[in-house]
Amino acid sequence: MLRRPFLSALAALAALAALLLSSGLARAQVTAPVPALRDALVAPLRDAQEFLVTGKFTEALARLAPADAVSGKTAVEVYYVERMRAAAASGALDTVQAVKSLEAVLATGLAPIADRPALIEALAGAHYNLKQYPQAAQWAGSYFAQGGTRLEMRLMAAQAAYLAGDFRGAVTALQVLQREQVAAGVAVPESQLDMLAGSFIKLQDDAGYMGVLEQLVRSYPRPEYWADLLVRLERRPGFSPALVIDLFRLQFAAGALMEANEYLELAQLAAQAGFAAEARKVLDAGFAARVLGTGPDAGKHARFREQVGERAAAEARGLEAPGSPPAPPDGDAQFRLGYLRLTHGQAGPGLQLMQQALDGGTLSQPGQARLRLAVAHVQAGDKARARELLQPLQAGGGTDGLADLAHLWVTLIAR
Repeated sequence: MLRRPFLSALAALAALAALLLSSGLARAQVTAPVPALRDALVAPLRDAQEFLVTGKFTEALARLAPADAVSGKTAVEVYYVERMRAAAASGALDTVQAVKSLEAVLATGLAPIADRPALIEALAGAHYNLKQYPQAAQWAGSYFAQGGTRLEMRLMAAQAAYLAGDFRGAVTALQVLQREQVAAGVAVPESQLDMLAGSFIKLQDDAGYMGVLEQLVRSYPRPEYWADLLVRLERRPGFSPALVIDLFRLQFAAGALMEANEYLELAQLAAQAGFAAEARKVLDAGFAARVLGTGPDAGKHARFREQVGERAAAEARGLEAPGSPPAPPDGDAQFRLGYLRLTHGQAGPGLQLMQQALDGGTLSQPGQARLRLAVAHVQAGDKARARELLQPLQAGGGTDGLADLAHLWVTLIAR
């Protein structure tokens, strides 16, 4: 997307020709020559105008050649000659000449204030089409200083800055554009956020990049955005290893497990924690997605699923046996038993046990438990209760990842 012209050469130059011709400038040369123009300039301007009004732009350019022989032109004379030439060059799709003439017109300072935004827009677009990105960015930036209001020019400024290697300038332009879009109630396009993310990558600004990823998962929740965001969160300094399973649970819920090793790691973590039914659910999803059970390791995947399935069946028998384990006195064990029941489809009793353990105030990791209880409510279909549990965690701050995971779960369940 970034390498495509912002405007096609045809559209940009045709629009410029229409602007210049509609100004009445060309007709003025025939009906009422400007007193400040010398006779040596009036004749070629009049000749060029006759060809312009009939759409013979190449011929109009040729008729302006004698004007170049007139030396010592005043600013007024330069303005009229180059504006006529800009119209002819635009109609003839001579982008290089149109750029030269437009810059000369604007340099005189005589262009009417009302015309300047459109002239600058055309000039910026012409530079962009010539791949002169620094100049395109410069002129696109000056467009707003001259009263321009089209949001598309913010995007041009950003695209040109990006392609010119000015990634900080691209970020600035994109952030201004985003604020204006939000104020106008306009959705920020995915391609625009992608460019902002790419700019932060070029600047090696990981915090800025993760901020854009959060916007992407809110507005365009593709699995690859979720996966990238969560991988970077896990790698961030201070992230707690104890929360790795929680991060993978979020990735699984977002449909963002992409590779076989990701399915296997979550299944192994769940099985090691004593939740074989959860591990079996993850493996089944990996097989259904044809990420597991294929390739040279297909046999290993099948054997692992079989082993996990046997352990899950043993768990179920223990829960269903007469006098199945009552709630243990230890808060952590009680909380774990509640989640185990949940993984076997006993949502009501499981959530009750987990809440009682949290309310008891004896848990070794109450913040982590609160997060996991919220996730359990999501799994049980109660997003409202999950949000209530997550809100205080979001405000908790810290660098261990707990607040970040709470925030991202709120983002996910808001879909």
